[in-house]
Parts: sequence; structure tokens; C-alpha cells
Amino acid sequence: MEWINFALIAAALYLLGLAGYRLVLALRALTNEVSFTTEKLNGFGADDFVLEPAKPSSTGDLAKLLSERRSMQRLKAREREERQRRLRARISSIDIDRR
Repeated sequence: MEWINFALIAAALYLLGLAGYRLVLALRALTNEVSFTTEKLNGFGADDFVLEPAKPSSTGDLAKLLSERRSMQRLKAREREERQRRLRARISSIDIDRR
């Protein structure tokens, strides 16, 4: 009976040691990844980004942009209507009495 208790305790300690070892390996890999990413992030600086001042748009560009916007809105509305039409056609073609 004493040998069984000893074997169970030894097995439990062995499994606990294995779990601890795997935890240490995982922490070591995590620290390597963290150091790698911090090195990469430290490479980015405020000097890398260049902000350009905003440029005013001319009135000729405004008319062109507004006409393109209206045409895109019309196209989206047409596509929306086509989707609804196809959905209505699909729903109307369902045979309810077939069940």
C-alpha cells in the first residue's frame, strides 16, 4: 500500500514537472517573440511619416466629382432595385403547395 502511494505521488510530481517544463518553454518562446516585435516596432519612428498639407480643390473638380457621385448613386440604386426584383421573382416562383 505504501508503494502505491509513493508511485502515485511520484507520477503526480513527474507530470507536474512536465507541465512546468512546457510552461517554461512556452514562456521562453513568448519572450523571444515579444523581443522580436519590440525591435520591429522600435524601428518605426515619427520621422517616417510625412504629413502633407491639405490642398484646396478647384470648382471645376467639384462639378466633376459631384457628377461622378450622382452617377455612382444612380448605379447603386439601380443595383438595389435589381436585387429586389430578383428576390421578388424568386419568392413568387416558390410553389407553396408542393410541401
